Amino acid sequence: MMYGRSRYPALLLTCALLTLAWIGLVEPAIAWKRDILREATRAENIYLQLVSGIRALEHDLQAVQSAPVEDVIWRASDGRAVVLEVQAALGRLAQDTGVTFSAVSPAQSELGMDAEVVALTLELRAPLDRILSLVKAIENHEPPLIVEAAAIRRTSGLGADTDQPVLQVSFRVAAVTFAEPVR
Repeated sequence: MMYGRSRYPALLLTCALLTLAWIGLVEPAIAWKRDILREATRAENIYLQLVSGIRALEHDLQAVQSAPVEDVIWRASDGRAVVLEVQAALGRLAQDTGVTFSAVSPAQSELGMDAEVVALTLELRAPLDRILSLVKAIENHEPPLIVEAAAIRRTSGLGADTDQPVLQVSFRVAAVTFAEPVR
């Protein structure tokens, strides 16, 4: 009978050792494997997003390279200088928005571009709403005009029939162009 009694504690001891081995070794290994698979799935998703982004950028690059540049670069036409064309376009925009320039003069552009840039300084006095209309018209013009800098001072109304403040404004406007006119 002694023999039968020692069998149960040995069986219990074996079960306890197997349970401890499972808790101490197998369960952490399974959790580690689960975490690694989760991270691998996350990395694969990021990789697929990056590949998709690269394809979209390559598509955009092809679209940009194949796009015509006639509407985004100022070019001289009929032997006229680009400066005169930019000045004429700005004059039309001023007329459309109801302002008059008090001075238009050449300026140095501070755009860090590899292309040639024509810059003009515009000076005017007008109510705020008309100045805002002019800035919107300049920024939305095709071919593009860029307002590089502005100096704004409030002045007295001097007979202006408006409830808007009258401002003295100086803009530096830039236009990207080719070095030589296209023939």
